[in-house]
Amino acid sequence: MSPRTEQQYEDIRESRRSAIMQAGLEMFAKHSIETASIALIAQHAGISKGLIYNYFENKESLILAIVMDGLRKFTTLAPELNGKTMTKPEIIQYIERTFSLLENHVSYWKLYFSIVLHPAVMKMAEPHLQEAILPVVDMLTGYYTDQGVADPAAQALFLGSVLDGISLNYLVNPDLYPLQTIKEIIIQKLV
Repeated sequence: MSPRTEQQYEDIRESRRSAIMQAGLEMFAKHSIETASIALIAQHAGISKGLIYNYFENKESLILAIVMDGLRKFTTLAPELNGKTMTKPEIIQYIERTFSLLENHVSYWKLYFSIVLHPAVMKMAEPHLQEAILPVVDMLTGYYTDQGVADPAAQALFLGSVLDGISLNYLVNPDLYPLQTIKEIIIQKLV
């Protein structure tokens, strides 16, 4: 058996980190952020408590990593603009990707929003939220500026708020929420 390469070690490390984050997400949602301990998360992940501390300094850093990972999943849906302004087809594609991510991972997003909306988690994540969300808001603001909208920043924030609200409503009742129809309305009215 040959020794592992640096890439193999990195893949193992990332796989463990993801497994810890998933176990944390599940335990925080099931028990609460206050009562889900590192020991409980380690047990659920099938690893030692000490191993978690190789990846996360404490429970708060694990919670913050979970929150930022979820935000990253949404913000990386935006196209690479390289200094250009977003076009109408690109904003439609961004909206479609957002809806697809939500539809294809309902159980993950239910767990995610159940902990991210907790006041203590919001307070913990607040210093990092603007940094994560600002590039998408800037991208949307640029699009609305090019469209001649009177207050492009407000329109960008409005679209983001609409998408957030739709996400939450869909997660509460995915079987009864007409996501595709609502997506078409958003594209027609806000793009």
